[in-house]
Amino acid sequence: MEFGICGGIDSLQSIKKSGADYIESTVVGACSMSEEKRNDFHNLLLKHKICCAAFNVLFPGDLPLTGPEAEPKKINNYLDESFSQISVFSPSVVVFGSGQARKKPDGYATDKAFDQLVGVGRAAALEAKKHGFAIAFEALNSNETNLINNLIEAKKLVQAVNEKNFGMVADIFHMQIENEPPEHINECSQYINHIHVATKKGRKFPFQSDETELKPYFQALFNINYKGLVSIEAQTENLEHDAFVSLKLLRSWLPQ
Repeated sequence: MEFGICGGIDSLQSIKKSGADYIESTVVGACSMSEEKRNDFHNLLLKHKICCAAFNVLFPGDLPLTGPEAEPKKINNYLDESFSQISVFSPSVVVFGSGQARKKPDGYATDKAFDQLVGVGRAAALEAKKHGFAIAFEALNSNETNLINNLIEAKKLVQAVNEKNFGMVADIFHMQIENEPPEHINECSQYINHIHVATKKGRKFPFQSDETELKPYFQALFNINYKGLVSIEAQTENLEHDAFVSLKLLRSWLPQ
């Protein structure tokens, strides 16, 4: 496993000092930068000898992916443009969470929204394939969106998309909010291609006191022989310190 921290250009130095293997930034953030600013970000990564191995927040909240206002052509154009812009960073995976964008309008049929999301997922996978990276769909808790809230539902979407580079995130924070057991990781093992982690209470960086809460999920990852990226996506007022402590803890759980 490699362990990274979610953050942007402003937190790059703190993330590097914490000992992270990589940084996970946002697609929306990178695409809102000017080309010059993106190049500056890329050069800073090279300077600090750390990569941006992953991105999240694929779609902006004001780009509807489901419902009558969803426009496939507009979505496809966005994917083409945004993936071209982040390709300079050579990420290995892009997380498709985007709870607001995929939220099903009130009264809209769930099966129709699901089918639309399958179409978006397939378009994202095919566009990502051109640039050599994978998509990881993220089940989000029901406080953040009303469509696909657990790993079992996400598994159905991944199977429907049916593209080799389209997998799913096991986000341990969202799993805890939805009371998902670690066993769901086992049930979805062949599709999991990325991990997010934070504490259930406050979405904080994991410390030693959180071991009982979190370690069963990591044991499930060890059981399926997961070898990919693990990103801490958490809130903090002291990034460098909290990231350092959390990274040391998570690495101590790795099988010897």
